[in-house]
Amino acid sequence: MRFGYRTTHMMDNPASGTARVPIVYVKPNIKWEYRVMAHTPGNVDTPDNIEETLNTLGAEGWELVSVVPREGGADFYLKRLAE
Repeated sequence: MRFGYRTTHMMDNPASGTARVPIVYVKPNIKWEYRVMAHTPGNVDTPDNIEETLNTLGAEGWELVSVVPREGGADFYLKRLAE
């Protein structure tokens, strides 16, 4: 997604000068794929291992969207653009 600006002249009040109006360019029909990574304390995942795993997934294009705590652990929700 790109962001751009255009300059618009204020016709109603010429003394106000110009205003910067944001323009958002959106790619139509974006498709996402999702992944859930479950974490349960007591397994081999330590904070360092989780960070390493998330960094590896990030390098593969995954973005961490949410972490939902649950009894006995947490679920990590990730998304990336579908190919």
